[in-house]
Amino acid sequence: MVRIAEVAQRAILPLVPRRIGPVTASVRYVSAAEDALVGGDLYEWFQSDRRVCFIVADVRGKGIGAVELAARVIRVFRQSAASLTDPAKMAAAMSRYLAPFLDDEEFVTAVVMQIVGRGRVTLVSCGHPPPLLVTSQDGADLVDLPAGLPLGLGEAYTAVTLTWAPGDRFLLYTDGLSEARNAKSEFLELEQLGDLVRHAPFSGALDEVLRAVRRHVPSGHFTDDLAMVLVENAGQNGSAPGRRTP
Repeated sequence: MVRIAEVAQRAILPLVPRRIGPVTASVRYVSAAEDALVGGDLYEWFQSDRRVCFIVADVRGKGIGAVELAARVIRVFRQSAASLTDPAKMAAAMSRYLAPFLDDEEFVTAVVMQIVGRGRVTLVSCGHPPPLLVTSQDGADLVDLPAGLPLGLGEAYTAVTLTWAPGDRFLLYTDGLSEARNAKSEFLELEQLGDLVRHAPFSGALDEVLRAVRRHVPSGHFTDDLAMVLVENAGQNGSAPGRRTP
């Protein structure tokens, strides 16, 4: 059953092209250790003529039921992103749609990102770990967002719009990253991943993050699933001119 759930989970996750409009994108999904049930971690993207949207989400629960709910989240995200241009309204619409399918102990945490043009990013948190913004020069900070309730529980959400420069990178992730602990039960400090994310070639940056997590956790075994999306401002000509070469 664990194997079936894992195959089903991978089947619902989309292929993400390297270049989407004004951004470059990369994704990774890693299953937990073999003795843990597969969860409902997910990512998805949407593109229109003027906007690019991403979601990274985590369904509470494990196994086939969580994968089924993850598929619902992906479907309603596509519908909401296609019909609404305000990420806060997208989140509210998704929450209303999902509520009837959830029992009293089920919910979905998520972060929704929308990129309009080349200089603005709008983010909405639905009870999800905050994105990590890694600038092309020297900064790496967790974005301070209004927490919001998880999808299925909330009715209204607040969007925050930030500016970003060519070469800046956003890392979106599930709690398999933020809650990774070492043998002393110490969490991985995400800001310390900034240099890895900044200096690694874009295609290999998430692999470097995964190596760092494996070095941190006991015996290199993940105890929770992990989904990650890395998005870079590709600049006017797609070459991210603001990025330093290590």
